Amino acid sequence: MSLDDYLRDFGLANRPTLSVTYDDFARDSTYGAAAVLHGEASAYDVKSPFLRRTPTITWPSAYNPRAAVLFIDLDAPSRPKGPYVHSLWADCTGGALTSCATTLKKYLPPGNKAPLANRYSFLLFAQPPSPGLKSPPGRSTEGFGKFGKPFDFKKFIEDNELRLVSSNFMLVNGTGRHRRGRRLMSYNSLE
Repeated sequence: MSLDDYLRDFGLANRPTLSVTYDDFARDSTYGAAAVLHGEASAYDVKSPFLRRTPTITWPSAYNPRAAVLFIDLDAPSRPKGPYVHSLWADCTGGALTSCATTLKKYLPPGNKAPLANRYSFLLFAQPPSPGLKSPPGRSTEGFGKFGKPFDFKKFIEDNELRLVSSNFMLVNGTGRHRRGRRLMSYNSLE
């Protein structure tokens, strides 16, 4: 199932591709000078050192005067209850991640331990004019997407009046060391 297929369930599919680049690969010669995400064509190993650094994310500032960026894992064990939230930035005003005034959850790199690749997705939302985002009821922003705790993705989008503007994703292969026996999801079984 593609990112658009997943987002279609929330009425959020078919948006332009968000520019996401992992820069400075001097220590990881496998990928050259930089890795630019291109959806399924972007497949990396969870142990790749460049994934530990926050990527460069940019977009045309004309998309919206205020934006939020969400980095989620669609295939984490918590997926039936909602995606795992790796990072959340808000009140971005200059067309780049560096322009975000609020970091609600700092960058947490991919940590896939399953033998299958997970889809790690970057989503750019237009925010309403008033600054800030509301947490889901009874949840602090640091609790977004913790394993076993539901993150109601649809409710979060609706409560904050967010509108998806752009998205991108990458596949990240796991270590294959997951020992808890959870059911691994294929890309065709995400309903």
